[in-house]
Amino acid sequence: MLTKKVKIKKLFLGHVSIRDYIVEKAIKKEQGITVSYEGMKMVISLEQLKHRFQFHQQRFCSKFSEKKYELIDFKWKPNE
Repeated sequence: MLTKKVKIKKLFLGHVSIRDYIVEKAIKKEQGITVSYEGMKMVISLEQLKHRFQFHQQRFCSKFSEKKYELIDFKWKPNE
């Protein structure tokens, strides 16, 4: 299975947060996402991406562009 690779810096209440446009792009390409955090990895399947969860409905602004995004949360369950 092809996956998009995403590296995160922190967990929030035992969950990883991924920007909505990254999740949407992976769904559109019918790919999963491989998340890495402190040397551990977790694969989020396409099916899991489609059944996402959000702690907050807040929109954030990127520091580097004027792009706005929401965070999609997934329970952190490392494979390794």
